[in-house]
Amino acid sequence: MPNSSDKKLIKNFVSITNASNDVATSFLKASKWNVEAALNEYFSNPQKFSGPDANFVQNLTQVYEQYKDANQDAILIDGTLSYFEDLGIDPTQVSALIVALELKSETVGEFTRENFINGWTELNCDTLEKMKAKISSLEVKYQSSKDFKKIYVFAFKYSLSPGQRSLGLETAIPLWECLIGSKYPHLESWIEFLQTEYNKAISKDTWNQFYDFIESVSPDMTDYDQDGAWPYAIDEFVTYARQKLSLPTPAPSLA
Repeated sequence: MPNSSDKKLIKNFVSITNASNDVATSFLKASKWNVEAALNEYFSNPQKFSGPDANFVQNLTQVYEQYKDANQDAILIDGTLSYFEDLGIDPTQVSALIVALELKSETVGEFTRENFINGWTELNCDTLEKMKAKISSLEVKYQSSKDFKKIYVFAFKYSLSPGQRSLGLETAIPLWECLIGSKYPHLESWIEFLQTEYNKAISKDTWNQFYDFIESVSPDMTDYDQDGAWPYAIDEFVTYARQKLSLPTPAPSLA
């Protein structure tokens, strides 16, 4: 229960924001009773503890209903394609993965009512125009290495078919082309290697470590540690690339 000092802070917060005592208390507690920090957080995200108002939920529900399947309470693949078209999103590009990640979609091209409403509420968007603007800002956010890796790791699990533990090359390769593209100068050679030499499904370990490989190993691969804990596919690719691309081969270390 708030003490007399806390009650004064709550009263001060309420007088400035017109928020309820409960909302004021929640913001102040989260800010360790620092009024300035609590006010900054409130004006940045007033719905954080109070929840969305009725109009917001109604607007968002109308968007959901516009794309919901006629026979199932979910947005399925056809509805998602229409939804992405109205958002100006290419379903084969990273933006589609960003939306899926932010809305916590578990199946490609599908959104449950709960995930759609809760996801966009958290992002404070209740109209298509607001969603478009938010997606643009998220695209910038996910360009950073730290945030981009979240999308990269998410893409593997998201793209698995039920019961699968590995991605077939027919799925993994388009994903790499979408996600990596020009980020890695030897992507074309990696794909060629997979199709002509490797010819196996891609495990989660290989998927995740390929990203670590392109982030940590130089394009000429002279700093690649053949004795490191890299997956077999990457070891074999380095050997393949050195021959195919005439890359320098490091001299063997002397024991």
